[in-house]
Amino acid sequence: MKVELSGKSSGGGSGASSKIYSCLVSQSGTSIPTQIILENTIGLTLTWSYVGVGNYKATSDIVFDLTKTFIYSSKTTNTMEHNIGVRTQNTTQFYLGIEAIGGGGVNNEINKMLVNILVYD
Repeated sequence: MKVELSGKSSGGGSGASSKIYSCLVSQSGTSIPTQIILENTIGLTLTWSYVGVGNYKATSDIVFDLTKTFIYSSKTTNTMEHNIGVRTQNTTQFYLGIEAIGGGGVNNEINKMLVNILVYD
């Protein structure tokens, strides 16, 4: 399988390629999450919002084909004692959730968490 990231090709085979949106997300209190964009070969804009304790929504300005899109995050929190999940809401939105081990959402724990959106052609 051939994968293309940022115009660079690796591997061989079917000619499949992908584009990536990569950012570092931070959040404190009830503030809207902030992001540092590392790479954006997709050309999208993400708008973050605070939904509730430990629950944050990202809205894209483009529509994703969910059969060709993979969204994932690292486990970079302030204490590392939490469960982290990414859930797709629809073709333009996904949720990022931070929960204490044992239950209950928590704020103030996202500190430069890597979030990647990988879209295959």
